[in-house]
Amino acid sequence: MILHKYLSSATNRVEIDSAIRQALQDDKRLAAVNEVVPDFIKYQVAGGIKSLEDYFNEHHAAQRFIVSDSDIAEFKKQHWEELRKICYPPLADLADALAKSDATQLEQYQKACLEVKQWFPKP
Repeated sequence: MILHKYLSSATNRVEIDSAIRQALQDDKRLAAVNEVVPDFIKYQVAGGIKSLEDYFNEHHAAQRFIVSDSDIAEFKKQHWEELRKICYPPLADLADALAKSDATQLEQYQKACLEVKQWFPKP
């Protein structure tokens, strides 16, 4: 799963949880599509003309790819290191604060890092 794609625009806890939920839903949907592929190939060999997307939707229209809050919590517990790396502020911000000896900017950087640590605590 490529988390950067989902988390690139997330700026707070709610947006991060929403992005994780979307990533997990997409992952579940992809797994379901992969399960359908062998049947889809048989369908096409037999002369079927629908696209994989149409075939999948027809056979899984009622299926919901539900991700619970506990799924998100478990994901965050298992992937806390990766999530931290993605959400930490850029090191360039730290280098800039140090180069300018800007105590306020350095404090903001530290605050942002501590906030990320709170969002994704070590298990």
